[in-house]
Amino acid sequence: MSLKALEVKTSNIATYAVTASRIAKNAVTVDKIADGAVTETKLRDGAVSTAKIKDGAVTGAKIADATITQDKLVLPIVVPSPITRPISPPVETAEIKNGAIVRAKIAVNAVETDNIKDLNVTGSKLASSAVTTTKIADGAVTPEKLSFVPGGAVNKYVPRAVATWDKTRMNFEFDGVLHSDGLDLSAIVPAGAIATHLIIEVSGPQAESFQIYANQGAKICNSFIGFIQGMGGGLGRVHCVIYNDPDRLFDYLLTPGIGDVAVAVAGWYI
Repeated sequence: MSLKALEVKTSNIATYAVTASRIAKNAVTVDKIADGAVTETKLRDGAVSTAKIKDGAVTGAKIADATITQDKLVLPIVVPSPITRPISPPVETAEIKNGAIVRAKIAVNAVETDNIKDLNVTGSKLASSAVTTTKIADGAVTPEKLSFVPGGAVNKYVPRAVATWDKTRMNFEFDGVLHSDGLDLSAIVPAGAIATHLIIEVSGPQAESFQIYANQGAKICNSFIGFIQGMGGGLGRVHCVIYNDPDRLFDYLLTPGIGDVAVAVAGWYI
């Protein structure tokens, strides 16, 4: 028989009589689906796309523990600051990739004394003028660390045990002539020494003299000049300090009347 439009009413349809083949495509609209009627088993795998998820709808309670893998993350991850809750579970050492913590990830003043390994701050890590007076312990700067002593004095005196005279009469000419580089102390006084401490013993008649110069005699003050005085003659033993040339060679002059002479190196200044 033929049916008129809208003639079939709900009461005329048997229970379960409307099968899938009787429902046209795209015929079931939102208002035809009861609230909560679409269950998990009715969703095809991969059917829920990003556009179908409401912004802010996926909360922490909806994500199972350890279900978000690294390939699901967009790197780098920006963590809001400050973090108001602890990270659970905590990130352990084995989970941090070698070289992953770069300078930008370290907070200002985050590295404390106990985070620095002993003896690991080298000279190249110190900025120029970084070590101030207050950072140096009292008594920590020894004479060996000084290039000079305030007031213009030389740095450090190195005494020498003198057992015998280093130079005697046989090492000199008694002719009243200045002998350039005639007194060679380079085998005794080390290179780099600033000045030499000499012990000189001279004897002879009055007015005779024994003279030692450094710097080729150009600096008359950088010398020792001893004149024998008194009617009886004889000068005795004297000490003097003469600044060195780099080669530790000295000039000397002895007048012909000198009776005897001996020179010993007592020490030097570095």
